[in-house]
Amino acid sequence: MHVAATKMFCFEVAEPFSLSLSHRTQGPRHHACYDKSKLGQHVEPTKRNIMAAILQTKGPVVEHKVVVWNWKFLKMMSSKQFAAAAYELHSANLGTALDLEMQKNRHFVVFVKKPPEEIVESLAANPDLCSLEHYTMRYNLPVSKSVSLGLRHQLASMGAVPAKLLK
Repeated sequence: MHVAATKMFCFEVAEPFSLSLSHRTQGPRHHACYDKSKLGQHVEPTKRNIMAAILQTKGPVVEHKVVVWNWKFLKMMSSKQFAAAAYELHSANLGTALDLEMQKNRHFVVFVKKPPEEIVESLAANPDLCSLEHYTMRYNLPVSKSVSLGLRHQLASMGAVPAKLLK
């Protein structure tokens, strides 16, 4: 069994690389659990792992670099893999995948999560991705500081996300 860890959650990645989460806290700070014998081994991210990580990333807006930064076991994930997972979540009615163009013709995909009350049925159809309680908790957290102000303003001006959620 491979174990990949983050600051806040311990991921147990077993063949065939399914994702299960267990929240582990100790006192006021979070700790990570590592299987030291498996450190340094490459674990190829699967679409389901990426989809779960997108849904469990804090805030209503998620982009590739935020997922890579927050979920270290996905550090080898490409932007194409992120886009494929975001479009899959879009087709599962769990949010909206937006293909945006920023300065210098740079295209990238951003996933905008739907409010928790709008996805109860869709999330129930995909229980392996995230629980509704966990999704609600993570959705209501502030957007990652890695999401640029320019992107925040563009999303607010498009009406994709209410400005109050982008603070």
